[in-house]
Amino acid sequence: MKSAKAQELAKLPGVTVINADMSQPATLASAFEGCDAAFLVTPGDAKRKELTCAAIDAAKEAKVGHIVIISVLTAEVPSIFGATQIGPIEAHAKSAGVPYTLLRCPIFIDNTWGSKGSIEGQGCMYGPNRPDAKFSPIAVADIAEAASVILRNPKGHANQTYNLVTKAYSNAELARHFTHALNKEVKYVQVPYEAAKKSFMDSGFPEWQVDGIMELFKMFDADSKVTNMESGDFKKITGRNPIQVQDWIAQVAPAFGVVKKIGILGTGDVGKHLSIGLIKHGYDVMIGSRDGKSASCVKLADEVKGLKTGTFTEALAHAHTVILAIGWANVQDVIKAAGVDNFKGKLVIDATNPIKGFGPAGLEFAVGHSSSAGEQVQGWLPHSSVVKCWNMIGHLFMIDPPADPTGRRPDMWICGNDEGAVAAVKSLLGQLGWPGDHVIVGNGGIVASRWIEPFCQAWVNYGLLYGTWKHAFALLRFQ
Repeated sequence: MKSAKAQELAKLPGVTVINADMSQPATLASAFEGCDAAFLVTPGDAKRKELTCAAIDAAKEAKVGHIVIISVLTAEVPSIFGATQIGPIEAHAKSAGVPYTLLRCPIFIDNTWGSKGSIEGQGCMYGPNRPDAKFSPIAVADIAEAASVILRNPKGHANQTYNLVTKAYSNAELARHFTHALNKEVKYVQVPYEAAKKSFMDSGFPEWQVDGIMELFKMFDADSKVTNMESGDFKKITGRNPIQVQDWIAQVAPAFGVVKKIGILGTGDVGKHLSIGLIKHGYDVMIGSRDGKSASCVKLADEVKGLKTGTFTEALAHAHTVILAIGWANVQDVIKAAGVDNFKGKLVIDATNPIKGFGPAGLEFAVGHSSSAGEQVQGWLPHSSVVKCWNMIGHLFMIDPPADPTGRRPDMWICGNDEGAVAAVKSLLGQLGWPGDHVIVGNGGIVASRWIEPFCQAWVNYGLLYGTWKHAFALLRFQ
């Protein structure tokens, strides 16, 4: 009651904090008195079975109308966290005679906070699992939302067991998502199980719990269908999809130490104005050309305070995230001149359009319908993560786009094959003045460039028709 957490909770509107201790059943009677529904968080204690079963009994005694209990995916698997501890809790709930809902949860995405120090300080994550071993996680906030939906309206959820998972991922994928989100290389380093156990115990975890964690990790390595599963239960409960790992990482990235460096290839208007906007937002920007000491580079360095200039190769070496701001006719040559290997592993933001020239209908493209500039760039850079962005708005409004006189804000369509790279670019746009609900991710990966790029044709032709370049696209959303 006097703890800092309790005092913070007590400040929330409609929240009353009282003393309730599973290890002291007498305190539970008053806690459950008059409750329509109760949420039982299975404690991380060696006696979790006895404690949670006692809480179930107290809820029954108090005539609670419905109980929601945190369980695990492995409840039926012979293991410490499964059939030994949690299985009996589920069985007790089912036999208690009180309407119940069991929320079977996997490992939490939020456990990644445990690697914050090594990610931030060393650019490494450590674990005993194979880098490619996949497992289904869930965000703690999503568990809370699913539970709150059920608690508010238990009808329809009585005596149900739900598996709450999001899309499976591996530690190698997790490291790649962090690499893009933090704008620096993050590696996953596999260590022996013995070393992993020692690390957990040195951090203060009791041995029984560490042994349970190791059992769980070994299920990942065995490609168990229990720990690597698909389920639509979360959406069934809440009406939306659970948060994906790459989106969670994009949200928390600032706490892990984002490196604010950007490389730009191309010294034209797009490169110049992106540089101005990025520097304004605190980024360390290097713009590259074939000759880092060319007249165009010298002029830009004079015009844009804080801008660094160099060759294409130097701009690539400057940052993990690189923006292509080059005329389409020169893109492939620039990639070759910069060195394809120098793009390896990088996040490449493709702001190009495959402009050919002008014809009877206005601006014409050299590529379209069955391919796109985005697809070709990704093909030329097979070991990079290409994201199409900024191709459908004038360079003056690429960063901090204003609203029009009616208050409407422009929308930006983006796409790419690497979900982590797309999430990182969406997060970057958010930092640069694009609200999240005005950034639309095209489906189908980089192939979506086929319909995103033609917006440039419409944008240019409108400008030619009306003699203005102060316009952008906004999607009307009818109720």
